[in-house]
Amino acid sequence: HIHMLFYIFEDDDFGRAIREILMRKAQQGLEVRFIYDSVGCWRVNKEFFDDMRSAGVYVESFMKVYFPLFSKKVNYRNHRKLVIIDGKTGFIGGCNVANRYITGGVWGFWRDTVLLVRGMAVQGLQFAFLVDWFFASHSLVSGKEYFPLQPKGNAGWMQVVTSNPVGEVRTLMSGIIKMLYSARNYVYLQTPYFMPSESFMLALKSAALSGVDVRLMIPERCDNRVAGYASMSYLGDLLKVGVKVYLYKAGFIHSKSFVCDDYISSVGSLNLDFRSFYYNFEVSAFVYDKVVAQDLKNYFFDDIKQCRQLSYKEYCNRPIVNRCLESCARLLSPLM
Repeated sequence: HIHMLFYIFEDDDFGRAIREILMRKAQQGLEVRFIYDSVGCWRVNKEFFDDMRSAGVYVESFMKVYFPLFSKKVNYRNHRKLVIIDGKTGFIGGCNVANRYITGGVWGFWRDTVLLVRGMAVQGLQFAFLVDWFFASHSLVSGKEYFPLQPKGNAGWMQVVTSNPVGEVRTLMSGIIKMLYSARNYVYLQTPYFMPSESFMLALKSAALSGVDVRLMIPERCDNRVAGYASMSYLGDLLKVGVKVYLYKAGFIHSKSFVCDDYISSVGSLNLDFRSFYYNFEVSAFVYDKVVAQDLKNYFFDDIKQCRQLSYKEYCNRPIVNRCLESCARLLSPLM
């Protein structure tokens, strides 16, 4: 079987290539289930997915929205990116299916992070997908064939954590905050959008003030201009307490990865913004393993070579026009 969930799945060269594989596998007799987000794929023609259904692929739209401007459901989107194959191999990260994730954007390279997962940890990805499948299709899929026993791997532990807008507890935000408060040496974070909650800002500043090497990497140029201005508005308070801020200038950094103290790391779909914290359905993998942490740490330092570090002096001397735009954009942060 193949189970696939994406927020964005576009009708372009990359999307059509993946679609052809799914259709071919379905025609060969495999169970292929595919979930796409209704708003994330708003511009994709209905026929694109109907062709998949005709070929035998089970396709579901997550929380269908017909008139986005007049529906409350437009806020509650499935932002997860998951692939599970035979219950033995999985993928989790920030990468959607669209040409720009392969060829880059108009201003440069598109930088993302995805984990390839094997072993028993795939069961966590499978469970997350099947819960969403039940929500979208109202049909229960279960059985041992979806959760096959596998030999114990040689890596550390992995914890698959989901979050959603239901209830009062925001599990993923709480998990990252706990990582910040428990850090002793360093915390390195990458995110395309930085519009944090008050509690998250407090955790970042507390870690920096306690002597932890806190580094934040965001794009110098954002794919959403308003979100870019809003992100900049939060950086002054962090720079003031010693957080090192890096602006990725080689293109657009879409990676949502965090690493702490050479031991714990996280990769998933979670942006450090209000929408991911409070409104979206998100998923991340927390990995407790020195090898994975070291790999992500090395990737972070490789990315620093494509960045420029933002100083507090430079931030304070930015043009008055930018400050005004940032202040206005910040007012819209909870909506973006």
